[in-house]
Amino acid sequence: MKVTLIAKTSPITEHFPKADRPWYSPSGLERIVCSTGKNCTGKFDDKLGVDEIDKFNHLNVNKLKHDSLLEHYQFTFRIEGISRACSHQLVRHRHLSFSQTSQRFISVLGSENPLFDVVIPEKFKDNDEAMVIFAGALAACKEAYYELRELGFKKEDCRSISPQCHKTDIIVSGNARALKDFFRLRLWGKGVQNEIKVLATKMYNIVESYGNFFDEKYS
Repeated sequence: MKVTLIAKTSPITEHFPKADRPWYSPSGLERIVCSTGKNCTGKFDDKLGVDEIDKFNHLNVNKLKHDSLLEHYQFTFRIEGISRACSHQLVRHRHLSFSQTSQRFISVLGSENPLFDVVIPEKFKDNDEAMVIFAGALAACKEAYYELRELGFKKEDCRSISPQCHKTDIIVSGNARALKDFFRLRLWGKGVQNEIKVLATKMYNIVESYGNFFDEKYS
């Protein structure tokens, strides 16, 4: 599994004249949250210093839970090599946006060894009997898929035989509030399935430097 941040909201420097350094100190997210919060009180201010921004954001977002301020900043990730079972869980977070690789355009289990095309559940890997059963099921799926293709059926019909463990790539976009909710459920929540927890951890490790809004104690 690989997670890459490919885009984020970029504040326009003419509206933030003190932006003479990278947007990480404080981050663009922190500046936008503070400025939009100030706007709610009729005191919009884009020239506040780091300490003032930290104080305002901690009080209004982390303590008073004015999370709507987080909706003004968006992140976009490219996620490679998760299972379709994981992606089915991911797309339930409807405040995020998704563009996923379609099996209408790629072949199912196209590698010589079908194990290369799937995400193997961690609990199977150390159990030889489980791996034999798993590999056998994949081989049967692959054989059936290509037999159907040879009969002239289109990929969009034959993909119905694809296993949920088949790897997929997906682009995910969402504002900081939606991500905070995602982390609350999939990273800090109880009984979370391992693969999506790993995904949530990788996404969290990318965005945590943009502000402490995502910390477990503030979720």
